[in-house]
Amino acid sequence: MPIVACAQSDTATAEKPSFFKRVGHAVNDFIEEFNDYDTTYIEPNHYNYCAMIQGTQSMERYRLKTKDDKSVLMGPNLNPRIGPYFGWRWLFLGYTFDIKNISFTSDGTRRDFDVSLYTALFGIDVFSKKTGSHYKIKSIDLGDGVDVSDVEGHEFNGINVTMTGFNLYYIFNHKKFSYPAAYNQSTQQRKSAGSMIAGIGYTKHSLEYNHKTMDTLLTKCNIPSNVLDSTMRVKSVKYRDLNFSVGYSYNWVFAKDFLFNASLSAALAIDRATSEYDTTTRRRWYEKMFFSINDVNIDGIGRFGLLYNNGKWFAGSSFIIHTYTYRGEGFSTMNMFSDLNIYVGFNFNRRKK
Repeated sequence: MPIVACAQSDTATAEKPSFFKRVGHAVNDFIEEFNDYDTTYIEPNHYNYCAMIQGTQSMERYRLKTKDDKSVLMGPNLNPRIGPYFGWRWLFLGYTFDIKNISFTSDGTRRDFDVSLYTALFGIDVFSKKTGSHYKIKSIDLGDGVDVSDVEGHEFNGINVTMTGFNLYYIFNHKKFSYPAAYNQSTQQRKSAGSMIAGIGYTKHSLEYNHKTMDTLLTKCNIPSNVLDSTMRVKSVKYRDLNFSVGYSYNWVFAKDFLFNASLSAALAIDRATSEYDTTTRRRWYEKMFFSINDVNIDGIGRFGLLYNNGKWFAGSSFIIHTYTYRGEGFSTMNMFSDLNIYVGFNFNRRKK
């Protein structure tokens, strides 16, 4: 009996994993959960790397509005961009630049930089955008009796916008529904499925506005510049948007290797916008040179994708739109930006079974 007992003790001691092995197994199980899906619905990616070329057309709208309903809506000229993207399993990295001015220097042209990480459970997009200074006045309202027909559609180079941020989202039905299949091409959706999605995002907008350029334009169009409200003489605006979103996404497999996705989300946003007036404008001593907006608003996020993917080669398009709204006493803004992407690429370096 003592020998048996000793043998059992030695066996138990020998089979007990070390602390580092237990941590290693826990990490491995956690990673495996990222890609734990039903293979009757989702075909896993059989390659390690991905390369593609993508063309992008963006559209932005920035509306500044005062408490007396005077407003100006501005948007950059439409300039197509193109750039390479490279992927390694979950990670996707890309860069696009203006076709009309291919340059990596800071010269006012539009450029985008994106890094994405996609798994079955969640995805994260990190982005940095520069819209440049080539804008037009899309519409302007300076009050009753003011003819603005000569101003609308006019070139306006008194604005520069940059934007950085991230979006993190969780896929509830990740075993049957693949978000990466629609927007990362790292898996293939074999049977139609949908899922609730929830996320958190943070975006920082930086807008530099030269009201003197607007004054010059109004004078050129025979409109007195003093019709502008004092709050329209802002020289810089910085927006910070923290949002919590919930929505639904559906992958429709309408033919072999073809997929259409539609995703819609509403976001409860905690917004903060800080604006600085032009200090050269004459103001009474008790008027504030700065004002801030703290508010809660509803933002919207939409994604739509159509693609062909046979596992090796893929091609498709996607349309992504975001809207942001800021409201405060005496001042409000509405920002909208969207991207239409068209891409073609391939996977390579097949994984070993």
